[in-house]
Amino acid sequence: DLRMSRGLGDVYKRQELNSVELAFAEKVIFDFSETTWFSGEMSSFLGSIFEHLSITHDLEFLNLENSNRQNAAVLNYLRKNGLLPMYFDQFNKTEDVFHTVMQYKMIKNSALLEKSDEIQMFNETRDYIENQIFSHKDWNTLFPTEEERENFQTIVYELVDNVIAHSSSKMLILSGQFYPNKNKFKFSISDLGKTIPVAAMKRYQGKSHSDSCLLYTSDA
Repeated sequence: DLRMSRGLGDVYKRQELNSVELAFAEKVIFDFSETTWFSGEMSSFLGSIFEHLSITHDLEFLNLENSNRQNAAVLNYLRKNGLLPMYFDQFNKTEDVFHTVMQYKMIKNSALLEKSDEIQMFNETRDYIENQIFSHKDWNTLFPTEEERENFQTIVYELVDNVIAHSSSKMLILSGQFYPNKNKFKFSISDLGKTIPVAAMKRYQGKSHSDSCLLYTSDA
């Protein structure tokens, strides 16, 4: 078994740097017992990790019910937004009493990613924005005019269009969180498609420097 602890930083490093360990592990165990804070918009990233690993591995998320108050708050948030209940049977969804949670949303399409799938992606994204943001009883005032709503939607649609055009992802993952004390919300989109360097290398494969093509990748 491969154990991932210390939150998302360790999940990212273990997946990127220890692919050999992943290749030989039958189960991946997520241990967030030392995690004292989790930003809700990172649920998209965590969910994409779950989706990716679940193709080839059994997943286990250690129950933090008996942990300290900060750990329990992390667990409770991931139950309220629906992320943990979607992947792990031992977790039930809990009520969002304070209305600060944006629900974890996954949009799946067919393997062919046809035009109808693209339309579905945009429609479900539009419905998510309307239901989770514009219709929120406290936060709809952040977009008091129709123009401001349209501007925000346009930005999100451009992100979705980039996913469709460049990553060839068959899945879109949405999440976010409201921060009342800061009077703001954060919203994120994740996918399981090709990264920008991979997509660029494929597009410009065989090009030489004389073709005025510059590719840059970083190990950072």
